[in-house]
Amino acid sequence: AAYVAAPSRRYQTASRACRDMTGKTVMVTGCTSGIGVDTVKALAKRGAHVYMVARSAEKLKRLKDSIKGKCETIVCDLSDLKAVRNCAKIFLSDVSSGKISGLDVLILNAGVMALEHRQETQQGFEKQVGVNHIAHFTLTKLLLPALQRSLPSRIVSVSSSAHRMCDPVYILDQQNVNLETLPYDPWIAYGNSKYSNVLFVEYLNRMYAGEDGRGVTAYAVMPGGIFTGLQGSVRTSIMAKWMVVAPFFFKTTSQGASTTLTCATAPGIEKYVFFLFHCDVYHI
Repeated sequence: AAYVAAPSRRYQTASRACRDMTGKTVMVTGCTSGIGVDTVKALAKRGAHVYMVARSAEKLKRLKDSIKGKCETIVCDLSDLKAVRNCAKIFLSDVSSGKISGLDVLILNAGVMALEHRQETQQGFEKQVGVNHIAHFTLTKLLLPALQRSLPSRIVSVSSSAHRMCDPVYILDQQNVNLETLPYDPWIAYGNSKYSNVLFVEYLNRMYAGEDGRGVTAYAVMPGGIFTGLQGSVRTSIMAKWMVVAPFFFKTTSQGASTTLTCATAPGIEKYVFFLFHCDVYHI
């Protein structure tokens, strides 16, 4: 029964989910592995001008060479806020020069997961919260002027159902200014970072979507269970369990990217943001 109901038989692929994006400019972080690859390929195929952001120049070049479409690359290590600011500076310089008119869609796809031992970003933040939330928060804040030049525009944050594993104390404690997970636990820290993604999306909609949903709307998506480079730090015991259920319940990377692309490109979904966030039906 599980095999018959497997996602591979039910979910659409990235290329089918992505709508026409001719004339649109899109930025995607973490695009050189996992669902990021399928995301940028589908967008480029549908006519988008894609800015691909990742930390490896070599991987970015290989990906760009494999894509037929209009693509730019920006090298950016999200564990360093200086690099994040430089990424925004490069993009905004293309806006000011007239190379592009603005930013239609920002896809916050990059992330790290379940780092067994606590690691730090260049600025001393716990790495999961630092990369998954703080870096993307900073990038979004810097690119808001470009998003507002292209209204209606969208932000898609790739979150996770793991936000349920968060410990809300980390964000409710006003003394915890660095959003630290204390004591450090790999999965709670990951859950905290994903909880931050969802809260950030709620804030963005309340502040920038507008009463008619024609401003900057934001979406937090759970792409599903997928094997990507994200699992590199997951313990062997957990990976073994996932391997057992993967043939039945996990998606392909293309199917996972379709969730992101639906929120990024499907027409008319702004009305759902208006309903959820302005009618107070959505509670975290």
